[in-house]
Amino acid sequence: MTGNGTQAAAKRASKKLTLDQHQRGLLKRFTREWVAPRWRELLWALVLTGLLAATTGAYPMIIKASFDTLMKEQTRRCPTCSAPSSP
Repeated sequence: MTGNGTQAAAKRASKKLTLDQHQRGLLKRFTREWVAPRWRELLWALVLTGLLAATTGAYPMIIKASFDTLMKEQTRRCPTCSAPSSP
């Protein structure tokens, strides 16, 4: 790709979004009639999406902790039990 292609892409990306009166009216109507009544559901979906992203990011740490627990020599019956296993 040449420098002109890169400059053209940057120019298109920096172009400000402009809406005419009809488009602004449609956007306001969409917001008023669809988004506003569902704001709680949309917020809940955003929270769940954030939790999923955090879990996905923590997945390698969860797997490492699981393998470390499985591979170490355990003196107890189970990792969550406080009573030692009987011989």
